[in-house]
Amino acid sequence: MDKRNHKEFKFWNSNDIERATNHISDCYFCMANISGFNAKTKSLIKYPNLHSAIRPVPHSIDVPVPKFTNLDAISEIDDCETRDSLIREDEDFIPCVLSRSNSPQLFNQSELNDLVRDLDLPKESAELLGSRLKEKNLLLPETKFYSYRNRAIEF
Repeated sequence: MDKRNHKEFKFWNSNDIERATNHISDCYFCMANISGFNAKTKSLIKYPNLHSAIRPVPHSIDVPVPKFTNLDAISEIDDCETRDSLIREDEDFIPCVLSRSNSPQLFNQSELNDLVRDLDLPKESAELLGSRLKEKNLLLPETKFYSYRNRAIEF
């Protein structure tokens, strides 16, 4: 093949490695004798041609590239039925309760305080977080974020 006309080989199969049935006589790695070779002579290594390690076949006029015909349609119903049947078979499965609404869950005062504490935010960052959450309407109306400004002041 001319390198100028072809930038790469396209193969009809990859190096499919199957599990060897007999490790001594059918193991691709054990049968390759690589002792006595160095970086300069590694191109002279002879690798075995085994059924458990099929070599790729370059395409040519005689071996054309296979054409993709179609993809079997996968139904959502089939997928759900399969998932549901697997869940029913699993005795230890505990379903999590998920709300199907797309409405956000708003922060109350204690949740916001916990978040600020868990993130270990300084006063300015805590106030900025509260401000941004308020802008996005993610705080309940009675939730206050400006109280972080004076949190270090002792009474």
